[in-house]
Order: sequence, then structure tokens, then C-alpha cells
Amino acid sequence: MPERWLQIKGDPMVRGFLFQQQRVESLFDMSIDRAHKIARTLLTRKGAFHTKIHYSSSQLTSWFARDPFEVV
Repeated sequence: MPERWLQIKGDPMVRGFLFQQQRVESLFDMSIDRAHKIARTLLTRKGAFHTKIHYSSSQLTSWFARDPFEVV
């Protein structure tokens, strides 16, 4: 462990470009209410026991039980 704190920062050109980026609205963003309704339906009526919505990559992933009413 160094005795003095040393911070090494990246290339200033890369850092400058990072803050110039702008977010573009995706189709997923435009229909987010529909995606939430689908996720709710999967969880409450279709046997999904885990659903993950990843907003930044526009993905909805679900894990399903073979028989959601079977007690193991």
C-alpha cells in the first residue's frame, strides 16, 4: 500500500467525450408502461417467479416455474 494517495485518471480526451454523450430514447422507453404491464402479468398469471427489467439495455428477462401451483 502506498504511503501517499495516488489517483491516476484516464485520457482527458476520452473523459471529455464521455460528458458530451446524449441519451437517445429507445422503443422500450416509449412503451415502458406496456413493459410494466407485461411484467406484472408474467408474475401474477403466467408462472414467472422472477422478472428483471434492465432499462439501459431494453431487456426484460423472466424465470418460470413448470407448474406454479405445485408444492415441492
